[in-house]
Amino acid sequence: MPSRHNTIASRRLGLGLSLGFSLGLSLTLACGRADQGVGQAQVPTSRPAAAAPVKPVEAPVPEPVVLPEPDLEKSLGNFNMTYYWVAAQKKSGGEPIFDKKCKTIARVSKSFKRRLSLEGTGILKDGRTVSRAGACKCGAPCYWVPEASHKWGAGVGQRPLSPFRSIAVDPKEIKIGTSLYVAELDGLTMPGSGSEGGFVHDGCVIADDRGGGVRGKQIDFFAGRKQHYKNFFSRHKLTK
Repeated sequence: MPSRHNTIASRRLGLGLSLGFSLGLSLTLACGRADQGVGQAQVPTSRPAAAAPVKPVEAPVPEPVVLPEPDLEKSLGNFNMTYYWVAAQKKSGGEPIFDKKCKTIARVSKSFKRRLSLEGTGILKDGRTVSRAGACKCGAPCYWVPEASHKWGAGVGQRPLSPFRSIAVDPKEIKIGTSLYVAELDGLTMPGSGSEGGFVHDGCVIADDRGGGVRGKQIDFFAGRKQHYKNFFSRHKLTK
């Protein structure tokens, strides 16, 4: 015959299980209080007082973000500033221009060939862009025809040129690929529109090209088109 102690323990356990199914958390609370029995559930006789309405909290107004000034490593000093652009073929001629395999790309006039050699990039009458590819056995320099992604030609290592962003430099003074800040350009509106210009410059340029006639402290500013150069220079006369 079970003792009274065992009977009470069994009844307490049974009540705990029953409350566990009806109240959800009772079994867990009972198991956590092994030194006490589980009493009968207290059924509320009246509804609890309604909670006071919560006033909406306005979202905090974020403080304006202040961007830091560009982290300029050092000043490179004063440089002379010249300009270059894409040479445009206007008439045919008998002078051949070659690729690196000495195949003829086109025949052009002597004046265009000289201009192409100076500028490094040109647009042929048929719409193709040609860029300098360096010296070759069939005559210096040789050229190549870039893809559409190089609309304005290519600089060193086939870096695409961009009007009013690319500059040609002397690699002994400035490493190719270096980003530079030219204070005199900051705030000036560039001629043209779309991919050719028409924006207010922030002074940032990239050394994308090596100029054949660029020596020492000189940068050659790429204007894209000759007319853009004329418009810009007539307005600003920027040479340093």
